[in-house]
Amino acid sequence: MTDQATTETMLTGQDNTDTGAGNVDTTAQTDVTQTAATTDGAGDETQQAGSESGNQDQPITYEDFALPEGIALDSEVMGEFLPFAQELKLDQVGAQKLVDMGSKLASKMQQQAIDAWQEQITGWAEQTRNDPDIGGNKLQSTLASGRAALESFGTPAFNQLLKDSGIGNHPEMIRFMNRIGKEVSNDSIVTGGSSSNAGKTPEQKLYPDMK
Repeated sequence: MTDQATTETMLTGQDNTDTGAGNVDTTAQTDVTQTAATTDGAGDETQQAGSESGNQDQPITYEDFALPEGIALDSEVMGEFLPFAQELKLDQVGAQKLVDMGSKLASKMQQQAIDAWQEQITGWAEQTRNDPDIGGNKLQSTLASGRAALESFGTPAFNQLLKDSGIGNHPEMIRFMNRIGKEVSNDSIVTGGSSSNAGKTPEQKLYPDMK
């Protein structure tokens, strides 16, 4: 400790030891040395700053980001994301973390939308069961009439649409198909004589003006 303190005092020119008339004033020498050191240090800092500035001017480039299976990058979104990541000076790892978070959020939102739609379809089925005109103890006969209408007038594509959209559970769609099924069934019954619809196709029975 004593040697360190003595050395610091000598470098700063603050040695209080009385050496008489022959004592050398080291204050000026120390000032010159410090000035030179400061100048050299400033030059190094300037050079380093210039080097860093040159690096900062170069745009950051990114490799392809890893994505969960089933998720694809949208070119328009990536066109906005890359400049944003560069502005924040994110490296590949930091940018990947943002991509991962965005993918996770997108997957969650997609699942929420699917769950909400499934809940809607289930709600339609419940409404149909509780409907006073087509549900309750009338439900089985209602569905039988509706299915008969589908068999007579529906196409495979229309049936698939009902399944894919879930609209086949909607009470108004079931009510509509039930009425069609009843009309076709009633017109096919002959009582006490010939019917005006005898020999007609289901389409002609439903649409009398059809030739």
